Amino acid sequence: FDKGNFLTVVSKSMVLNQSGTESTTLMGQDTFTVDGLTIQRFNHSLYIGEQEIQMQILFFETDSAYFIFTSKFDYDERDGDTAQLYNLLIQSIEVINS
Repeated sequence: FDKGNFLTVVSKSMVLNQSGTESTTLMGQDTFTVDGLTIQRFNHSLYIGEQEIQMQILFFETDSAYFIFTSKFDYDERDGDTAQLYNLLIQSIEVINS
């Protein structure tokens, strides 16, 4: 896994197909902390047919692993009940030392 390459790709608009005719638009990125973990969030907008979608990519690492979460919500639902539950799930991440 090439962490630097991954972060370079997700931190800008991304091409989705080989012909280059479909891509995302990077809408924003930020960093936040959950239980001492620094989580980087990348929000992209894309169209599937006529429907606008928000794709969110979360990235963080621990001493022994990299974690990537990708979610998609209809753009009008990006702040809806399901998105709020997803955010609660992310906020509940806990580091367990074994």
